[in-house]
Amino acid sequence: MEEERQIDKPLHDLIDIIHFTEKISAKIHGVLDEAQIYKTVREESAKSKKYNVTILLLTDEGLKLKIAEVSLAPGKLKEAEKAAGLQLKTFTIDLDKSSYYSQVVWEGKTVQASVDDIVKELLPKPMAYLISRVLGYKEKPSIMTPLKRHGKIIGALTMSSTELGEYFIPSMKSLAQHISTALELADEYAERKDAEKKLRESEEKFRGIAERNFDGIYEMDLEGCITYASPAVERITGYTSEEVQKIPFQNFAPEPMMEKAFQAHEQVIKGEIVEGLQLQLMKKDGTVASVEINTSPVIKEGKVVGVQGVLRDITERKKAEEMLKLSEEKYKSLIDNL
Repeated sequence: MEEERQIDKPLHDLIDIIHFTEKISAKIHGVLDEAQIYKTVREESAKSKKYNVTILLLTDEGLKLKIAEVSLAPGKLKEAEKAAGLQLKTFTIDLDKSSYYSQVVWEGKTVQASVDDIVKELLPKPMAYLISRVLGYKEKPSIMTPLKRHGKIIGALTMSSTELGEYFIPSMKSLAQHISTALELADEYAERKDAEKKLRESEEKFRGIAERNFDGIYEMDLEGCITYASPAVERITGYTSEEVQKIPFQNFAPEPMMEKAFQAHEQVIKGEIVEGLQLQLMKKDGTVASVEINTSPVIKEGKVVGVQGVLRDITERKKAEEMLKLSEEKYKSLIDNL
């Protein structure tokens, strides 16, 4: 019976570590904040009261490691800090002085060693002895594995426990991979939020310019339905922005102008820019306005997906031009008669 228990213990320990790492992996899945990911790993590790997990991250210059999270009980941590005369927040590990951590970070290896040996590398012997004694680390083994982000090593994940053996290493590597995946998803989320913010700011800026512009600014889909119209469009056409979006663009053009309007639209959806197009436009009150239109295609991923344009009311200009023409003709006729 005693022999069976001895055989069963490694299997029991292995099942326990698999359950432990799977639980942490499930908890960090969907967490979209880096600090919260590390905090969740620390909290779940502390709850186990069996496995002590430490997350160490490279400093900016890449030559040292700083402790981001450690699952030690707060009381034990304070006791250790007092014994060593150190503050965990400011403590760094010089990779040139640590053969274990340099193998993990610089060579990408997963390393197993006793906590006592690791501490002795980092601190003077009297201080290392005190910390090992205070924390009860003297007999505890530790596994250290690289922590990556987008394929690049950013630090180390360390776990210590009295039960650790070589058969725990795959579970440790798996946990590190899950943390890496969570970090990468958090990065993608942050990038997407930043892109959305910039797009929103750009749209607000565009709408601000459009709403203050004397000329009307509009957008249409490929079928010619207006999807956006600035306030100036209402001044020019007499229709509100909401009403304009319910009327096909061809309904604004009198019959003689219809073909000209269609041809211009076809040109733009083929990817061309149409500038200085002069048309007559039917207003809501039944009167006709002379307008000048500049249109260009809206292109996304190499495809034309819509039309955007600027509408300028040139009615008064056309009247002035007509009056000038009549005046010139009258003047010429007068000279000819004289």
